[in-house]
Amino acid sequence: MASYLISQGHEVHFLYSRQENADEEAMRKFWGERLHLVDYKKPGLSSKQKRIRMIRQRLSIHYKYYCLIDEHYNLLLDEVIKKLDSKYHFDSVLAEYIFQSRAFKNFKPDVLKVIDTHDVMTDRHKLFLKEGKQPVWYSTPFGQERKGVRRADVIIAIQEKEKAHFASMTGKLVVNVGHIVKMGSPKSEVPRRKLLFVGSDNPSNYYGINDFLEKDFPAVREAFPDLELLIAGNICKRLEKVPDGVNLLGELEDLSTAYEQADLVLNPLTIGTGLKIKMIEAMGLSKVVISTPVGADGLEDSAGHAYVLYRDSKELVGGLKTVFNMKERYQGICNNAADVAEQWNRKNGSWLDKIFSVNDPEMNSPKDSDKTGDRAIDLPKTLKEVLDQSPDIKKFVIISIPRSGSNLMVSLIGGHEEITCYPELFHPHAIFDGGHFARHNIEYNIDKRNEDPHTFLEYIYKQRFGKNIKAIGFKIFPDQDEKLLRALIREPSLKKIVLIRDNYLMNFLSQKTAQQSKVYFVKPGTGKELEDIRIEVNWNEFIKYEERFQSFFEDVLGQLNASGQRFCEIQYEELLQPEHQARLLKFLEVEPDPGLLKIRSEKQNKLTLEEKVLNYEGLKEKLIESGKERYLEREKV
Repeated sequence: MASYLISQGHEVHFLYSRQENADEEAMRKFWGERLHLVDYKKPGLSSKQKRIRMIRQRLSIHYKYYCLIDEHYNLLLDEVIKKLDSKYHFDSVLAEYIFQSRAFKNFKPDVLKVIDTHDVMTDRHKLFLKEGKQPVWYSTPFGQERKGVRRADVIIAIQEKEKAHFASMTGKLVVNVGHIVKMGSPKSEVPRRKLLFVGSDNPSNYYGINDFLEKDFPAVREAFPDLELLIAGNICKRLEKVPDGVNLLGELEDLSTAYEQADLVLNPLTIGTGLKIKMIEAMGLSKVVISTPVGADGLEDSAGHAYVLYRDSKELVGGLKTVFNMKERYQGICNNAADVAEQWNRKNGSWLDKIFSVNDPEMNSPKDSDKTGDRAIDLPKTLKEVLDQSPDIKKFVIISIPRSGSNLMVSLIGGHEEITCYPELFHPHAIFDGGHFARHNIEYNIDKRNEDPHTFLEYIYKQRFGKNIKAIGFKIFPDQDEKLLRALIREPSLKKIVLIRDNYLMNFLSQKTAQQSKVYFVKPGTGKELEDIRIEVNWNEFIKYEERFQSFFEDVLGQLNASGQRFCEIQYEELLQPEHQARLLKFLEVEPDPGLLKIRSEKQNKLTLEEKVLNYEGLKEKLIESGKERYLEREKV
């Protein structure tokens, strides 16, 4: 976060309270003259506070673990803060953790006060007791945490569930902002048999890795005898005896040296709140993270496609087998993990820009402690936020490849009075809104679309083109916005139609014809000029084409099935069959009458395969030799 703010031109100072041991040399290297260190002096409880605590501990066991909001505060901070402020005249102050909120009292009312909560501290000890562990560190009652929250102008929560918790305490602005993480590419095409755990010496890490070594690691070693578990960080000091196959790397000056040694990262936490930094950090480096539900808290929507989730040893071993045995699965998770982290960084950067913008009148308006609701801030919306708008309208996407009958599908269902369907909204060079066979007229800047596809989709969903519209959708191909495509696939609230043309040879020929003729859509009665186009098929080129798109559909269907999403798969030859048209319309939750569909495009390739292919006999021989003779059959469309 500090690096990002500095990169945006802010002058940032760091005041460190010496409440724990830390690498002060590394701090000095990063901060230079803007580092300020303060020794620690813990405040004592008054006689009245001690009597109240004693009485409450007799009434409830939980008060044995509670701390007051300022009980961990450093009394030496106040004087230092006042001196620094008089010298530098700060515009804003950011406090880390709720128990540092008392520091806000040292600043004038016009200084923006932001608290980065990191974790929910209300009843935090109960998480340990539930797991049969001894509670440690900090836990406080709801009322005490609320007291700290209300001292701030802006409250940062690290995930959505915690945002709702803090929003219940105050009418101040509560935002979901996490840590900006470094991005990196996969180091290996196939994963090495090494699993990395990175952790500091805190109770959550200690309990998590100990439980893993005791309950799960034996099953992992039995399934993968050559697998090595690497453990990095000062958590190694707490691990006196480790089983065979475990390598303690210790505390490293640069964690990148640990990440370079493994392609898989373990997150075995069973206790804790907040989004775990180690989780999103590893995803940003394109690692496959193997995580428990607690470890992945806050990233639930990405389970299965951007990381591997396990609840017990059986699921853990099964997840590892899938990653080790399926190259495409491993590479897909690496790419998806990086996409999630990149989107995470973009969202967090947008919020930080808004929060700390000295020129934003909304953020620098007089603070109202009684104000309710969030300030109206115009930020890029997430895909889910866009899709959640207008819940009465069903949103869908057609996932396919070029020349697969997608124009036919768009023209068919787009003619239904309850459906708006666009063709290629995300073509690299244009926004094709379907004006050649539809009633659309989309005016949108292509650069703006590329910069913020979610806002573009928000605009699209507002274009109803008819009072009876109940479903809005578009088609997208793998060569278009690939990051958006992956996001669309993993978003469960979006209906998916997967259109497949099993005859990849006809797909290939149709693509070649369109490239030569420069005609990609034919209105009825205008296709004669295409009949004279003949194609000579290069066998190696065709095989690469087939393999590429077979792999694409396997990946799409694999992700949809793994995530448990309901989707509609339809074949090219089924598009004009009434029973399949009715099935498609039912899936879109519109009037399922095939009679409402009209053909508004014409088949471009009317020649037989023998007529179309110049080297037909040679191609036929190769198809039969390779077991692909099915491609010789004429399509029934």
